[in-house]
Amino acid sequence: MWTQIASDVAAWGCGARVIIRNGSPLGELRKVAVQSGADMIIVGTPEQCIEKMKRYVDIGVDELICYKQFGHLSHDSIMRSLDLIGREVMPEIEAYSRQVAKRKASA
Repeated sequence: MWTQIASDVAAWGCGARVIIRNGSPLGELRKVAVQSGADMIIVGTPEQCIEKMKRYVDIGVDELICYKQFGHLSHDSIMRSLDLIGREVMPEIEAYSRQVAKRKASA
């Protein structure tokens, strides 16, 4: 299955890579990816992206790679997207990450 997903992602002309630094087992990442429809490419409104990214926070992923330069996106489109990520998405993910860390610490 993972070979097929990697092949499909390459065929679409985009890349997706997740780095796990804090020891979360890859099996958990695979489980979430399968349950979410292999949602390894995050696209959508800021709200949709936040919800998708929260799934990764929940399993301990603390770093995602943002790849914006694919297809025929204009420079203005890329810059608008980066602005939305910085203003709307990242503050929410950072706050959510702190909540998850506190929950885990008190458990």
